[in-house]
Amino acid sequence: MDVSNEAKNVRSLVPGIGMLANSHPGVDNAWFQDLKVDSAGLHRSKDTGTGGFTNQHDVRHQANIFIPAGMELFPNNDDSWFLSRNETIGNIPLRRDYSAADELLDHFWSLVEGDVTSDFAKDLWELAWVDIGIRSDRVKKALPTDLDGVVDVMQNHFDSTAVYSIPKSTRSLDWLNENGLCVDNIKPGPSTISQAGPGAFATRSIPRGHTITSSPIIPIHRQQIVHTSQGTESLLLNYCYGFPNSPVLLFPYGPVVNFINHNSVEPNAYIRWSNFTTHTQEWLEMSVDEKIHQDTVKPLLEFVATRDIRAGEEVMIDYGSRWEESWDKHVEKWNPPPGTEEYVSASE
Repeated sequence: MDVSNEAKNVRSLVPGIGMLANSHPGVDNAWFQDLKVDSAGLHRSKDTGTGGFTNQHDVRHQANIFIPAGMELFPNNDDSWFLSRNETIGNIPLRRDYSAADELLDHFWSLVEGDVTSDFAKDLWELAWVDIGIRSDRVKKALPTDLDGVVDVMQNHFDSTAVYSIPKSTRSLDWLNENGLCVDNIKPGPSTISQAGPGAFATRSIPRGHTITSSPIIPIHRQQIVHTSQGTESLLLNYCYGFPNSPVLLFPYGPVVNFINHNSVEPNAYIRWSNFTTHTQEWLEMSVDEKIHQDTVKPLLEFVATRDIRAGEEVMIDYGSRWEESWDKHVEKWNPPPGTEEYVSASE
């Protein structure tokens, strides 16, 4: 995403697929598309909701190859992303290394005429294995370790060394129904609440007591989202959940959950911890430092329907009285910043 013109120093988060999906240097089947800039029609000189939500929206991913049902999505990242994390992820093969490994296997397969059982094939593979190890450790890591693996790449359901390196990247629909979570019950749209910006709307009817959607969270220490140089809180705070006396804030990053707005009078959903993963209870028993700094235990939140929700209805929860009091105070004291009467949105 290009937000280089927004400020001198910008840090962005891309919830949804942007944060849920993993990256692979040799497989990128979902390419990032340009975002949209949309302030939901609010004007800086007269709307109290201006600045309360991000105006950067709708980061989409486009399939750049055929993606079969059940295949994991891998957004595109160039080699520099992986090289910058070399100390963490190691000397892994990069895109060019998988391409070199594919070319080598094609040439090998042609020389042995598809017969890996011959003595010639075995000797040639052993020679190639030693030679590649001397010339490029990354290419060697991209190759199958034995001739059975070569057959898997060249004849079976793997169509490249990159896909071969992630054998579980495609799951059956039965497996997904048993082990996955549905996250397409809500979609974004303009909120029915004044000044709220975007909202989350049911894509189908959802019965009372059913889970609307689930979301993993990132625990953040409250002090981490305060800009100490200006003394102001980051916009990220508006997308976090937490208790007033707790230093831990919870940022959910499942698809569309950040658009679920507040309604204290007639909310139709509430949040609870999910029992889908056994990690939740383990995480709840950790200290604050452990919650913030560990990255192996991943708790989940669930948004649950408090009544029957119709398809197309906006999903809303009660943020709590403290949030509502803060909002009312903001509205009461709000004054437009100087010069905003001449403001015209660049997107308009």
